[in-house]
Amino acid sequence: MGEKANKEKIGENSFLLQQIINSMPYPLAIFDQDLFVTMVNQEFKDSVKLFFGSRTHDTSRINTGRISDPQLSASIMNVFLGETVLSEGLKSPFEMFSGISKGKPGFRDSLTQPDESLYDAVVFPVPAEDSEIIHGAIVFMKKRLNKE
Repeated sequence: MGEKANKEKIGENSFLLQQIINSMPYPLAIFDQDLFVTMVNQEFKDSVKLFFGSRTHDTSRINTGRISDPQLSASIMNVFLGETVLSEGLKSPFEMFSGISKGKPGFRDSLTQPDESLYDAVVFPVPAEDSEIIHGAIVFMKKRLNKE
């Protein structure tokens, strides 16, 4: 396969990957070993009203110091050891990303419109072709509260 055909195949695969990620009904973020966000899906963008657009991945990063749940904080780092972890009952989990904070215009958890929702999160490894884990992913699922 020639170089041009390889580039076309890579482009097709990237497009397909982005389509699959965007079709997920839950917010998803993919991050690298330095905790820089490399890709998010449309549901993530909609959930935080943050539009990455043409900005590069280094404009948003996971800040483990802003994670209130110790299990979630540990799972962010342990994902590169191959661990998959479910964390339950999280409040305001999107605050772990730089550039997102309470009170920021457009953020659903702003102080003017508090979101009392709880979230579950699954953190899992994303291995490269050679099985080396160079990315992690996190999916947020909003819990339904039974109000009786």
